[in-house]
Amino acid sequence: MTRILPVCLPASDVGFGERVRRVVSQDRWDLDSAEAIALMQAVLRQSYPMATVLSHDGVWAGGQRRTVVLDVYRDGAPGAAELEVRWAGAVYDRSGVAAYRLAARSLGDGAAAELVVERAFREVRRSVEAGLSVEAGGAAVEAAARRLANDARLSAQPAPSAARTIDAPERPALAGESVRKGAVRTVLTQAALARLLAAQRGVLELGVLEDLKVSEIAERMQTTSAAVHTLLREALLAVGSGVPPSSATTLAHWRAAQRRWDQLPANDPARAERGLVVAHAWLDYQVVCGAVEPQTAILVTGADRRFIAASANAGHILGRPSLIGLRIDDVTAAYARPLVAELWKMFDANGSMHGDYDCDRPGQPPIRIPFRGVWGRPLPDLQVGYLQSLAAVPAGVAASA
Repeated sequence: MTRILPVCLPASDVGFGERVRRVVSQDRWDLDSAEAIALMQAVLRQSYPMATVLSHDGVWAGGQRRTVVLDVYRDGAPGAAELEVRWAGAVYDRSGVAAYRLAARSLGDGAAAELVVERAFREVRRSVEAGLSVEAGGAAVEAAARRLANDARLSAQPAPSAARTIDAPERPALAGESVRKGAVRTVLTQAALARLLAAQRGVLELGVLEDLKVSEIAERMQTTSAAVHTLLREALLAVGSGVPPSSATTLAHWRAAQRRWDQLPANDPARAERGLVVAHAWLDYQVVCGAVEPQTAILVTGADRRFIAASANAGHILGRPSLIGLRIDDVTAAYARPLVAELWKMFDANGSMHGDYDCDRPGQPPIRIPFRGVWGRPLPDLQVGYLQSLAAVPAGVAASA
């Protein structure tokens, strides 16, 4: 059965949004057809003469369309260029001054602050255009201005000042960071990061990108603080070694991890932790042997829809610094979360799914990513999702009415 996910663009108001929800909730609507869309539009026009309803595919699984996304306009659907200009102007009027003040306070330079604000507006317009409310767009511009100004300020500082401990990072970027644990300090270059195994990179992402303490990293990774300390030490040694992992070593690690998992009885409490080791070892081998294309993210989940391992590009594709320890529900746009459990079952049963995935991002507007996904299982109770992004620049997601 097709599930309906109504989404209303900024031309809506609260009363109109409530009216749309009431209309969609009527059981007689089969919004999987053009005729039903036209009929729904006619009903809305009894109260709103210019109401316009446009539908999008949503998500497909097992050869059937499982969701329908509706863009519903109260005053008619304007052209894309007209809507973007009107939206951008409203966002600038609302948040331009606040963004400038944020940048000026950080940089202490009015001219530099103006450049930062221009960059912030270009960035937000390119990524979300008119798919958000003016309020959400303004918040996105202010957040972008704050981040860009902070990056500009930090990049102007002398290199030694960039050093920081794992537990106290200052800005969200692994590459170029100088990190220290005990007496060991090293710079995380792109080449150095390529030497890391998945679990080692995971602890650095959580520590450097999310400013988590060791105990918090252990909780997110579902392991112990001692194990995190070991992974941190191994990560820094790997970065400094100059030797990337090979297919032979990662394959041997994967096979050894699976043998240790197989030796445990089904009810052994250590089985879950050893399963995590298998998940990371399996992922390492897939990446090192070239089985994964650059635009494809691998996300390994447990039965509770929690990410326990992820490829290096997964966070970037989904707009997150790190995904380890989060659930699929956590990274799904709020208005789409009620559908997650049902879509997960469909994905699991059919083994494949494609469509538009609406991702929630902390402190930023949601993004819509066209994707294709397939399942695999390195262990009976571990599920692997291959998420391939089909768009270089994700389109904006409309705010739910």
